[in-house]
Amino acid sequence: MLSAAGLEPLGIQILSPRELEPDVANDLRLVDSETQETLDVSSGADLFNLYQEYRQRLEDDLALLCQRRSGRFLPVSSATPVESVLFDQMRRRGWLA
Repeated sequence: MLSAAGLEPLGIQILSPRELEPDVANDLRLVDSETQETLDVSSGADLFNLYQEYRQRLEDDLALLCQRRSGRFLPVSSATPVESVLFDQMRRRGWLA
């Protein structure tokens, strides 16, 4: 529908550095914010790998969703200066003239 109207959806996912590379090297206690139930995790490396796998899968799904709608997708770190995103990354991809 958007492409028929001459429009192109642009998806931008902004993640913080902690979301991109969480510090899970030590033992962790995860607390459910709704139920206050806890889960102790003692293998930080396994948890980190699982998290990265799920995060990458979400990113891939978002990119595919945009592509199916004739759009584009850009994952960005919140640590990246806005100028760099606008005038470097988006311009290189042809999002901006």
